[in-house]
Amino acid sequence: MTFDSFTLRILIARTREDVFRAWTVPDEIGKWFLDAFHTKDGEVQPQDVVTEVGWNYEWTWLEGTREEGQFTNVVSGEELAFTFGPDCTVRVRFSEELTRTCVEVVQTQSHEDESKRAEWAFGCVQGWTFYLTNLKSVLENGTDLRETQFLVPKIVNI
Repeated sequence: MTFDSFTLRILIARTREDVFRAWTVPDEIGKWFLDAFHTKDGEVQPQDVVTEVGWNYEWTWLEGTREEGQFTNVVSGEELAFTFGPDCTVRVRFSEELTRTCVEVVQTQSHEDESKRAEWAFGCVQGWTFYLTNLKSVLENGTDLRETQFLVPKIVNI
């Protein structure tokens, strides 16, 4: 078995435009995922503007872990792609299914070490599953499921 990629899907009862903005506007990303800011040519971009190809991001989890990367594809309302972690890419597709928006996340990792690929894939599947659920919860009923008190180390919902 290889762990080169995985795919997760979820249906959300909101428009494609709403869901796309939740992934591409820093103020919206912070409501369900991570504190975010985006830069272009080293300049911080407005928090209420949709990202563009080539922009960099810095996302910070609630407990302080940071992730930096770059947006490699942005097609309004349809697709978003970005680098993520060591040797990984994430592609997010948005489509209409059953009167809802389907969000499909495909993460591909190219670590040379298969055990590291497996470890990274396992951790990211857990994380993306939680955050996709939180995205659905926030967009459909306004409830943020993230933990805000860090009483237990290495918990997935922070």
